[in-house]
Amino acid sequence: MGGLLSGRWLYVIPDLKLVRKLLDRGAALVWEPMLLVHYRSGRIERKILFDLWLPDLLERPELRVALCRDASRFRLSDHAPIDGLEPEAAGDLESVLEDIRQLAMRVFSPEQRAREQQQIREGLSVFAHDARERFIRFMMPTRSLTLPESVLIREILETGLGIRPDARLEVVNHLPVRYPLVVTWNLEVYEPAFSKKVSKSYTQVFRQREVLEQLKKLLKSSSLAHELT
Repeated sequence: MGGLLSGRWLYVIPDLKLVRKLLDRGAALVWEPMLLVHYRSGRIERKILFDLWLPDLLERPELRVALCRDASRFRLSDHAPIDGLEPEAAGDLESVLEDIRQLAMRVFSPEQRAREQQQIREGLSVFAHDARERFIRFMMPTRSLTLPESVLIREILETGLGIRPDARLEVVNHLPVRYPLVVTWNLEVYEPAFSKKVSKSYTQVFRQREVLEQLKKLLKSSSLAHELT
């Protein structure tokens, strides 16, 4: 397979009715660059979409894991079902694998587990079923990996992605894919291929200054440009 940037992009098919409804109300469709990685880890096999823009823009490898999506949930098209903004990919397969490797080394380490146990004994609680969304909100203002973040990342790696420290990750295939996000005038973000509800995780990330600046550049003369200044 050719390099990521030279390959032909595929597109995740969204709920077009929802997309058009949101666009009519004043919104922008962003085709987020992602990488669909088909891999094996021991006896486990997965097809996962990894974000190739926001983790690199914000220099937050934790987002590579927090914003990943199960590719088996989506249908793909070889063309864009509807026109939208297309940010340039900032990451590639190597950066995805390196982020996963570094995160796994950190969260599976005996030292990290010892710190977590100490913090738990001191009375800190871990997340409930909506951990991923709250993880984003807690993580964004800081540059360090705290107790709930490390617990969640380890859970996503081990349970969601099937990645364990003692298993070798073998890439079977990888494809560049565009994932639809709809950003409203008040900076609420929807994932119209995933849910009809506001995405708390992507909303929090898109409200970061660095992302807003890039979004303004992408919008240029769009009808939303004046709302984001």
